Amino acid sequence: MNSQHSKERWVCDECTFESAQDDEFIFDNQQRWESHMRSSHQCSDDLLTFLGSMSKRTLSELAECPLCKRPPRRMRPDQDDHIAEHLHSWALRALPWNLSPNDEVSCDSPNAGSGSEIARSDMVEDEDNSKAATISETIEREITHWKHENHIPVGQRSNRLHTLTNDLRDILLKWIARTRLDTQNEKVLHHLMSINQTRAQLYCASQADMEGNEFTAQQLDDIEANLCETIELGIEYMNEAFGEEDRNRAPDPGPSHDSVKAFGEEDRNRGPDPGPSHRSVRAFGEEDRNQGPDPGPSHHSVKPATKAKSSSSSRSRIGLSFIFVVNRLAFYDPDSPLDWCRDKWMNVLPPKDLFGYSTEYPSRVMRYYDGAVTPADDYIWYRPNWNQPGYILQDAGDGVMIHATDVSSRAVFACNPHLPIVVIPEDPTTNVLSNQKKIMHALHFAHTHNAEGISFATMGMDHVPPSWDMLVRHLNGRGSRLIPSLVPPTYAPSSPPARQSRGLAGDLGVLLGMMAFSRENVDEVFLGRHALWRSRVWLGGDRSPKLYPKDVVTPPVGFLVVICLDPENPESTPERLHDFQWGGSTIVKEPSSSSSSRR
Repeated sequence: MNSQHSKERWVCDECTFESAQDDEFIFDNQQRWESHMRSSHQCSDDLLTFLGSMSKRTLSELAECPLCKRPPRRMRPDQDDHIAEHLHSWALRALPWNLSPNDEVSCDSPNAGSGSEIARSDMVEDEDNSKAATISETIEREITHWKHENHIPVGQRSNRLHTLTNDLRDILLKWIARTRLDTQNEKVLHHLMSINQTRAQLYCASQADMEGNEFTAQQLDDIEANLCETIELGIEYMNEAFGEEDRNRAPDPGPSHDSVKAFGEEDRNRGPDPGPSHRSVRAFGEEDRNQGPDPGPSHHSVKPATKAKSSSSSRSRIGLSFIFVVNRLAFYDPDSPLDWCRDKWMNVLPPKDLFGYSTEYPSRVMRYYDGAVTPADDYIWYRPNWNQPGYILQDAGDGVMIHATDVSSRAVFACNPHLPIVVIPEDPTTNVLSNQKKIMHALHFAHTHNAEGISFATMGMDHVPPSWDMLVRHLNGRGSRLIPSLVPPTYAPSSPPARQSRGLAGDLGVLLGMMAFSRENVDEVFLGRHALWRSRVWLGGDRSPKLYPKDVVTPPVGFLVVICLDPENPESTPERLHDFQWGGSTIVKEPSSSSSSRR
């Protein structure tokens, strides 16, 4: 494929990431690509030279999969593993999951499992050309496979098989009605694949018997009995899972000061709930004026933070503050069977649902106060269980855990030199991202005449003030020393404006996430004498961030940034934070030439 059926082409990654057209932004020669980049993106000759080698791809001619109905499409011969996915699917189905060791005939029959009918029935069609074959998606496809393929006519089913078929249909509807644990879904997937494989054997054996081939009645009965036993095993497992859920269904008392543990630690010694406390649980700043018997919440309660009102005389002296965490996300585990999520041009993207993420590495809780970032040691990051929402908590005493008011959650990813920054505007470990194009956003900047020289980082028009009407992929100003240590080189303006760049503002979560790529340890970015962001000035130097992937083979790197109001500052309000981001002040200032080169 590489030597005989491929050709060098040039791709505009910026357009293809947003476009639904397969071939509109692929060019057969470099001259047409350069013309497009000049007219559509105002790229200078120097920038074209820089981007030319990165945009050149070796793509094959339009190819159609001989094994399924995937439409013809261009592909990279060195990376398109669509055929390999078929082979992997067959290999999984060939494994003897949950088969009885006594069922020799059903597995060893000379013709069972052979023929094009079984081969085609075993394939999982990739309807949306997505490379993200997650467990949940595969379960849905196996269910579709069960409902629509290899039907055994009612007249050829025994009463046992007919009853089990209806029971399996009902329990599958119940199973997919809610999100399940990854380990549970894996086991159900194995059961479904084994069921579909065995039914395909029975279907082909029945067709062969009708055509006068060598299957005996005993062999057909054995295959059907094996199918019934396989269905029963799947139903039994799902019923056991439902029963375990019913047994464990109880009110969650919430974390307490002595039960909140680091993420991943099990509570092995949990005793009975002591029940309601004789004292009411007070929110932060609220006085207990009427202490006495109170049937209110127990001492395990977690309460949102409230703020004491400040006088007008002290308000002017209180600076802006917020607390935040920057947690590194772990995904694309080499030992996981899940494939990497890619766009149509084979750019590796972050996982688009929670099953793709394996864990997180929480940072310390930090506090920003008027340009300085310090540890907020009285607070912890707490996530009750993986795939559940996390909180920033403070132990307020008397058994009360205060959770800070959430402002925003952003997942920021560095993908590759062609697609430098991608943002998901929520916590992707807790939400199924069903629409990849809608949820994943390339980094954009908004410009406004009221703040000349400031570039406002954002993800889309839904995340900027309503009066703003333009998003671009370049900075608002020339000579920015934030390139390349914070802003990727592709965001340099092609035609430098007369005004000098003054720095960045906009979405705080995006900005903090972009900073995190500069060091392996998040503490080195934000804390200490040598922090890279001090007094709002970025001191990242003149090199690209350390964690940026250097090629298209390296998987992306991502951080989850959660920002909360500061419970200890009455002036930490959503309105002040919004004004801080979009009011025209610079959040990340340009460094001086001496400080930039020194790093």
